[in-house]
Amino acid sequence: MTSFTAPVRVPPAALAAAPATLRAAGLLTLLLGGLLGNFVFGVSTIALPVMTADLGMGIGAGSLLVTVFLLGFASSLVLGGRLGDRYGRRRLFRMGALALAATSVLVAVSPESLTVLSSRFAQGVAIGLMLPQVLATIQNTAEGRRRAAWIGLYVAVIGAGTMLGQLITGAVVALPWGALGWRAAFVVVALIAGVAAAAASAVPETRAAGGGIDVVGAVLLALTVGCLLAALAVHGSALLTVGLAAGAVVTGGVLVLWERRMPGDRALLPAVAMREPALVIGLVLNAIFFTGYGAFVYYFVFAAENGMGLTAMQTAGTLVVFAAAFVAVSVIAPRLHARLPARGLMVAGTAVQGLTLAGIALWAAAGWPAPQPLVLQALLCVLGGAQALMYAPLVGTVMNAVPPAVAGLASGLFSTVQQVALALGVAVFSLVYAAADAGGGEGLMVCALVQAGLAVPMLVIVLVARRALGGRAG
Repeated sequence: MTSFTAPVRVPPAALAAAPATLRAAGLLTLLLGGLLGNFVFGVSTIALPVMTADLGMGIGAGSLLVTVFLLGFASSLVLGGRLGDRYGRRRLFRMGALALAATSVLVAVSPESLTVLSSRFAQGVAIGLMLPQVLATIQNTAEGRRRAAWIGLYVAVIGAGTMLGQLITGAVVALPWGALGWRAAFVVVALIAGVAAAAASAVPETRAAGGGIDVVGAVLLALTVGCLLAALAVHGSALLTVGLAAGAVVTGGVLVLWERRMPGDRALLPAVAMREPALVIGLVLNAIFFTGYGAFVYYFVFAAENGMGLTAMQTAGTLVVFAAAFVAVSVIAPRLHARLPARGLMVAGTAVQGLTLAGIALWAAAGWPAPQPLVLQALLCVLGGAQALMYAPLVGTVMNAVPPAVAGLASGLFSTVQQVALALGVAVFSLVYAAADAGGGEGLMVCALVQAGLAVPMLVIVLVARRALGGRAG
């Protein structure tokens, strides 16, 4: 069975040179880069109400500020992973961090909505080049329990990134400098990205032996993801939405046909990775998970600030418990998995997640517009822990299932699906929230119930996929 820390079965032809040693300074640099993706997402969610007001955008149009970032991010992740596999993961990590610093400054100084949107797209591309190198480097420089522990830390910084982004943005926006608050928050992003780029020399260089880059495949994948995300972002034009969705289907079909003709050492999506059951099942679970995760953060912020009258800082403080529980359980998940199968942890986490979201819906229904804050904090704490209990073993299982030579690809695919799912969740749930109650109470209740329903297919998949997702730490 595939295990969270099981040895990886690697065909001899797929092996590159002996892996370098990743030391503490390099690991911290990689984790800082991993933190940045969700840090920027956290900055965006908390700053969104202020940004939309300053730029003259409504709630629906404001979701474009999130979606266009995810568009650039998701369309470049797989290509970024393959570029790192071929030309060096440290090199791509540094290039992505430098690009993120520059594009974050552009967001901060952009005078109106069009330039902010274009800069947000470029910001997403920069992170898409950088992020796949984190897991890929860990995969190629560690084994066994050490790899499991480091993957647990990586998952933890996902939650920490969102939390820190929200807290710092909430504090910055609260300062008495008016509309400059959200702009200053993106300057903070640029500074952190600059530190990551400067520290990249501590990361050992790793790469995979192989041919060139599948440029046609990369373009087709970017078009497919771009059409899909654009379809989700369009408001008010059913014809355009259908046209973009159809474009995604067409380009996706052409991509599949093209990849079947490409040799394995050049293909963007090589068969050695795409035929691995744990990767395929993991991508499906990842899609369902992040459809709910992104939606929850998005509509909770609007419910808290527009319905409950909380400030940006108060809203961020409310979500701290949720993120802190996610971080804490992510760190200890590898130790739990040393004693329990990954599948058992994922079943428990998924079931508790669904029940907790139903509890949040009841909390909103019973007490709105002045619900009990302590009850909410308790529910958010349980929800964060449950999500980490499901997600940390999933990431470890998937990364252990693929050969190190295509680790960048697997990391890029996982992150691409994550970003598409985030955009899907934001697009769909923002409409559900607005239709139910723009004031917050009924909208929050309905969205939480729908999100709780997503736990059902996740639970079914985890229960059925016994062979791919079972096993103990070895």
